[in-house]
Amino acid sequence: MRAILHLLFLLTSATAFEHFEARHCHPIDFTPDGKFLLAVNASEGRLSVFSSAFGIDPPRLIAEIPVGLEPVTVRARSNDEAWIVNEVSDTIAIVDLHALRTVATLPAGDEPADVVFVQGLAYVTSARENRILVFDVATRTRVAEIPLEGNFPRTLAVSPDGTRLFAGFLYAGNKTTTLHFRDAPAQPAPSNPNLPPPPQVALIVPDSDPRIPYEVIDHDIAEIDTATGEVLRYHASVGTNIHALSCAPDGTLWAAATEARNLIRFEPNLNGIFQESRIARVSGNTVTIHDLNPHATTPHLPPAGRDLTLAQPMAIVADDSGAWVAASGSDRLARLDVTGAVLHRIDLRPTFPNTVRGPRGIAIHPLTGRIAVLNKLSNTISIVSPTTLDVRAEFPLASHHPIPVAHQQGRGFFHDSRRSGNGTVSCASCHFDADIDGVAWDLGDPGGEMITKMGISLSLHEFDPVERPMHPMKGPMVTQPLRGIKDAGPFHWRGDRDTIHEFNSSFSMLQAGEELAPDEMDKVVAYIESLRNHPNPFRLLDNSLPATLNGANLARGRLHFHDANVCSSCHDGPRGTNHVLDEFSSVLTRQPVKNSTLEHVYKKLHYTPGQSSTLSGFGFNHDGTGHNIPRGHEYAMDLFAETTGAEADVMAFILCTETDTKPAVGRISSTPSDSLHARAAAGDCDVVAHAVIDGISRSYLYHPTSGHYLPPSTDLPPLHPDDLAAGATSLLIFTVPPGNGARFSIDRSGDGILNEDTPRPSLHISPALDPVYQPERADWFIESSENLRDWRLYTPTHEEKPPRQFFRLRRSW
Repeated sequence: MRAILHLLFLLTSATAFEHFEARHCHPIDFTPDGKFLLAVNASEGRLSVFSSAFGIDPPRLIAEIPVGLEPVTVRARSNDEAWIVNEVSDTIAIVDLHALRTVATLPAGDEPADVVFVQGLAYVTSARENRILVFDVATRTRVAEIPLEGNFPRTLAVSPDGTRLFAGFLYAGNKTTTLHFRDAPAQPAPSNPNLPPPPQVALIVPDSDPRIPYEVIDHDIAEIDTATGEVLRYHASVGTNIHALSCAPDGTLWAAATEARNLIRFEPNLNGIFQESRIARVSGNTVTIHDLNPHATTPHLPPAGRDLTLAQPMAIVADDSGAWVAASGSDRLARLDVTGAVLHRIDLRPTFPNTVRGPRGIAIHPLTGRIAVLNKLSNTISIVSPTTLDVRAEFPLASHHPIPVAHQQGRGFFHDSRRSGNGTVSCASCHFDADIDGVAWDLGDPGGEMITKMGISLSLHEFDPVERPMHPMKGPMVTQPLRGIKDAGPFHWRGDRDTIHEFNSSFSMLQAGEELAPDEMDKVVAYIESLRNHPNPFRLLDNSLPATLNGANLARGRLHFHDANVCSSCHDGPRGTNHVLDEFSSVLTRQPVKNSTLEHVYKKLHYTPGQSSTLSGFGFNHDGTGHNIPRGHEYAMDLFAETTGAEADVMAFILCTETDTKPAVGRISSTPSDSLHARAAAGDCDVVAHAVIDGISRSYLYHPTSGHYLPPSTDLPPLHPDDLAAGATSLLIFTVPPGNGARFSIDRSGDGILNEDTPRPSLHISPALDPVYQPERADWFIESSENLRDWRLYTPTHEEKPPRQFFRLRRSW
């Protein structure tokens, strides 16, 4: 049996590490009594539970509980229960903090982000669906929903009296939009005299421009009456992207935001200063803005100036005398007074200064006032003293960090604003969590050089390769996501970068810093290539198309899309592109552009320039124009115009374009599921199970060929799904990307040794003052007891003397 099991394990061994780069929202919390510190471990789909009662310093890891795929928020509803939001699993996991296991899972829409509690109700942002879901916490059923007029609501906050709920929109926008290239004025003359006249391109303008016939709605924060569920008002002029909210005891709402300076034209003018990091205070209808870096007015600052910088505020906690802010790009925690002025800056890199931390969450101990900061990039938690203003401790977020070291380092280079000329920007300034910022930028260069790339005019049904001269004054381009771009070159909307390595120049040309060394850029590439897209939410579990979407017929849409190769000649393949640098000068642009992927179209549904107002100022096309893809490709309309509904059918089909992640990934079940097993057999996903059997927590990996779940030890037998269900007192099953199942279940360390075949540490008793030897491995801890019934965490410096009679080792997972 041992040899057979080992062979099966090898056949299901992991692929290269992959992940989704979760958008942490509220990733750390204390229970109201302060006894537990809770933190999401997104890359492993677990909740880390630390004992943090007074006297335990620093907090001790005691449990790592599977909850779902990509947890981004945890909130303690009570001393006994926590709710965790799973961004990719689209669920809420409810954890019993005494049993230390997930006891319920609730569906929560597409890409949920945050949860708060008010008078027996739980409010959850369903970000992709622009709504808030309302649950009864006692019955755990959905009782209402609140639709929102805003783009991607994520972070939540509640007024001190519980009467007001606030929701912040990640892609709130800044009232900018694109003036179509046919209506825009000619570009200025190049400063490089060797350049030819620039192409006719679009222009980024404010919606107040008289040539823009619509309003771009600036809804940054929604204010909701919790008694009625009515949206009372929307607050504007807070920022382009709202990252975090917190209510002070006096009712003042604090917001952490970033502001895109995308009205500044051309890369040399934007270099090092393209984003503002700010804090806003909202009181009644009044919004007061505070620039966190008023000193950073030039692209370059001396070290003393960069040391003051607070880039990308991603977490905030307000109190009676001000607020604490985590500046993720700068690795600093800042203390603000009640006016928003910066009083103190605390460096979160006091040790290992070359390790980027990426603080994304703040929690304050209810008794000691100590501040716990979750560092996303280093996978650690820092404990900060609010009185001495220093880091008192830093410890791992979990007992294992699955992200390879090279990827960790590349991820750090990508997010580190300290490398920029004035400390304010990084790659992640526009690509939040390797995604987008929701706006367009004109990064053309009047002093640049012409380049030439090869392309094919498939749109004109010409198949011979031709040279594509490209002018450096390229005009507006919408920020593209970096998730799922492995093997998707050439890159950029114009296909002007052959490899990801060629983006090294952005560290100097756009961030006013220095380019990375070749081996450092290799690590950035490794990190970027590990990123996956979320599944398309419109496709069915087996990756098939629904019959209808928005009243349109998908089968007809597919036929029209492929008819005469009018669409599929350029957008073939499952993700909707052939990566060819095509020629659209008669329709979309006056310069060559790449046949772009269609897999992100479903995320861009809020640009409606034909109406009086639009939630987003930017549409489907490369320059931010285009709200209807078939109509935007005007030559295609010749084929669709005479067929009723053809245009809508094609658009619906495009909205269902699949991504590099199948819809089966992220599903959760409390029992073995034949449908999920079938998707695993098809190669769409891996199925993992976390079970409590005979009082022991174990993880299993489904093996499609044998039809059994593989155990975490060669001394244990594989289990048929029926036997697993019958023997488990608690069972959580969820699906992960194919090839990743082992690290989520039977081989967490990825070392080829099953979890329970790893030798256990020893427990040594000695007559010294500290009678018990603490094991060195982070996933084991010591408990003590006087009666072999009541066990508690052993803390040698605070144990009564004489010491307790009995000791045992327990694993955290």
